Amino acid sequence: MKKKDSLRLLLVLWAAFSQMAIAAAGSRVEDLLPLFPLADVVGDRAVNAPEYRLATGPLASLGSVARPEKEERVSGQLTQKSYEIPQVHEPREVMQHYLKALQRLNANILYRCEGRDCGRSNDWANVIFKRSYLYGLDDYQQYLAATFQAQDAAYAVAIYTVRRANQRVFAHVELVELNSPEVALQARKREQITIDEADLERPSSLNDKLGAWLSKVRAKPADFQIFIASYSHSSKRTDVENYEHAADLARRFRVYLTQQAIPSGSIRLIVIGPFADEEDFAESASYLEIHTVDAAP
Repeated sequence: MKKKDSLRLLLVLWAAFSQMAIAAAGSRVEDLLPLFPLADVVGDRAVNAPEYRLATGPLASLGSVARPEKEERVSGQLTQKSYEIPQVHEPREVMQHYLKALQRLNANILYRCEGRDCGRSNDWANVIFKRSYLYGLDDYQQYLAATFQAQDAAYAVAIYTVRRANQRVFAHVELVELNSPEVALQARKREQITIDEADLERPSSLNDKLGAWLSKVRAKPADFQIFIASYSHSSKRTDVENYEHAADLARRFRVYLTQQAIPSGSIRLIVIGPFADEEDFAESASYLEIHTVDAAP
């Protein structure tokens, strides 16, 4: 075989093996975090990441440079996948889909944001993820960062969903299989409490239910966050009305917490409204999930 032919064969084999490696990595993402129904893959890449920066806070502009207010640096095998979602779905629906998958994996949510609380979509698209097609509307974006263990490995994941001005919806997933999981991230603890709408109508009942939790939260160090996820699914309301009702429940509970001496800066609202699985409303049509996340001592 001539040298030129040998070189050509090596290049063909290298390309084939590279594509096989990317396909294998991509399937690993979807084994752990199942594909949103009818989503199309529009981007797929797998590389070794000696220093991956996982955003665990909103983006802030420092001069002309945008960067996360908080981040964790990890190393491992990075797989990046982008999907286009059917336009009838909202970014929050897509994020809820991934949240359900992460719940099944007992993941630790390190950070989550919605809308303008995340910062500018332009910065997420072009600075953080370097995918211009992810540049969308600031009010219609969602982001989360999490860690979990599965299949004898530890992972960090960043998920971003957004609706563009032309109404196209995208999701982007960055999954890192960690090289050194025991030292990669601070261990996080998460507590969850469920509050029915009826509890909000009875302050004395709410105080009884949350008394011990409030005492624990007040004693926490400054670096903690409370996520209020609000749900509403009444057949007497439209989807928009259910969403607004859920938003109102979350705002009312935030006022209650600030009246209990909880710093307003540590409280984040995540409005789900009716955009969740039917089974999530089996016990109550309108409720709040309260998640407390802080660094382990």
